[in-house]
Amino acid sequence: MATGSAWSAPRGTHDEPACGSSRLGDLVLVWASGGVAAALVQCAKLAGATVIATAGSAAKVGQIQALGPDWVVLRDGA
Repeated sequence: MATGSAWSAPRGTHDEPACGSSRLGDLVLVWASGGVAAALVQCAKLAGATVIATAGSAAKVGQIQALGPDWVVLRDGA
């Protein structure tokens, strides 16, 4: 399972694609719903990964769901 955060945001090099190291068949957990999370969801989906995204509020569920993750989970206490 791969995870992403602001510290591991997608960035390309000559040896690595711009969207990081996600590959077909990976399971990627994105624990946020802001701008970095949006990029992580989109890059992981482009790579063919299965994406689970989290949201901190019911309002953000729709926002992150529109980006195309396979599942969106509303975090506890939200």
